Amino acid sequence: MTFRLPQELVDAILDYLASDFRSLKTCSLVCRSWLPRSRFHLFQTCTLLPQNILGFSDLLHCPDCTFLRHAHTIKATRYYWHPNDPIFNEVAPSLPRLANVRTVEMMLSIKLYLAGARVDAFFRTGFVTAFPQVTRLILTCNFDGTLAPLVDTICFFSALEELHINMVFGVLTTPSCSALPPQMLHYLELSGDAQGVILAWLNAFNHLSNVDSLTLRTTVKGPSQREDVRTALQKLGGAIRHLEITVTWLTGLETIAPSVFDLSLHRNLRTMTIRDCSSPNSRGEFDPSPMIPFIDKLVAPALECLVLDLDLRFYRTFNWEALDTTLCLTRFPRLRRIVITDHGRGAHELLEAGRCHCPFSLFRECRSRSDTDLDSYPVVVHEFSRL
Repeated sequence: MTFRLPQELVDAILDYLASDFRSLKTCSLVCRSWLPRSRFHLFQTCTLLPQNILGFSDLLHCPDCTFLRHAHTIKATRYYWHPNDPIFNEVAPSLPRLANVRTVEMMLSIKLYLAGARVDAFFRTGFVTAFPQVTRLILTCNFDGTLAPLVDTICFFSALEELHINMVFGVLTTPSCSALPPQMLHYLELSGDAQGVILAWLNAFNHLSNVDSLTLRTTVKGPSQREDVRTALQKLGGAIRHLEITVTWLTGLETIAPSVFDLSLHRNLRTMTIRDCSSPNSRGEFDPSPMIPFIDKLVAPALECLVLDLDLRFYRTFNWEALDTTLCLTRFPRLRRIVITDHGRGAHELLEAGRCHCPFSLFRECRSRSDTDLDSYPVVVHEFSRL
């Protein structure tokens, strides 16, 4: 007697194998009912490299191509100097066939100085103009001396809602007067020089009122960038719901964060993350005490979650009792979770016999786990919930 599993169970099994491509390929050959779900996971993300872009182009032009509707994410790596890089622009007219793609992740790299028509070809034509339906854009860039009109590239993504810029090596040009921000853009995750440039661009076009989530992954450097970020945060004011910032309390740099970030402006915050990027190898002394008056300026009665991303090796002398007093119920009546992420993996008073001792009088530890950060380094995460 033949026993047939319900399709929802088959799909659940195949979902469990989502990251096991070899098994998915085998499952796709079992029977017709296993094929759609296997294809969904196999082709959900299409990785485009100079080495495979020609073959991908051939597939797109094939009338019997069956994976197009399953593609939801494009990961493209472009090296300007590679002989196959022009194929990215040649394949652009066929990319609208990938109608369900909503996320594009691009790594753009240039080794030599470009100008004029060559800059336009790379940043303003072809491949980068082929995704008007994409809502999430992730960029990693190395421009090596070229003045890069990256903002103009972003403008081609007219349906964009989320912008993530992981890294920028190089100089970004001032946006042109016609560089209108995508109307639905509301989520920003920025790093490096892009922090000041992107915020200044959105401020110039009065778009900051649309932004409800902002992450600044690196410290704010240089007078110009500090002024751009400070001005943007003043304009954001109560519109922002999620704010994630990076600070340092190294001696000589401890005044930068208070001068840039006025936490009293963001009364409607729901989640707040403060990341201390001070490194044990950094030159100079470190004093964590400015963290208390910095957080004390936070005026956000709607705050629900506070995350402190710290190297606890630097916080041996930190006054946790003072922080506990600052986070009182009167000031933060909706605060339900405090998360302390230890990316230093060092011994601290919080760690007792392998467990985390709760330093907060109104909270209890609900979970302690090991995890990895964005760079795949191990971290220890301690979560506390209100009693």
